[in-house]
Amino acid sequence: MKPKSTSELAFESVIEAHLLRHGYQSLGGASFDRDLALFPEEVLAFIRETQPKVWEKLEQLHGKKTGEQIIRDLAKWMDSHGCLATLRHGFKCYGRTLRVAYFKAAHGSIRNWNNSMRKTACASPASFTTAPEAKTPWMWC
Repeated sequence: MKPKSTSELAFESVIEAHLLRHGYQSLGGASFDRDLALFPEEVLAFIRETQPKVWEKLEQLHGKKTGEQIIRDLAKWMDSHGCLATLRHGFKCYGRTLRVAYFKAAHGSIRNWNNSMRKTACASPASFTTAPEAKTPWMWC
């Protein structure tokens, strides 16, 4: 009998396989911005889809630079408030609160929870390092 691999890479592979079997999509590392520690296009697509009125107002102010401004403000906000607080409460961009996550209420009183707003993806933790030996990225969001 062949012994099981106990390396971190094997552990990551098991987690990734489980996530992919349960509704997550693989993003790969090409679209990950290591300096910002974000998938900028995924963030912008989520905000456009889930908060179109706020996006529209910001677009009136910034035009074609709206996405760049949102990502800049998100990165600054996360640097000062942290990732968890940003996920829970959103961030400010020109006086508007933008959300980067919505959570389903545990009590079930929200009848019209929209599963199409559920965006899940995975990429490796190596995405977060600038080390040249980093493997293929995965994370969940």
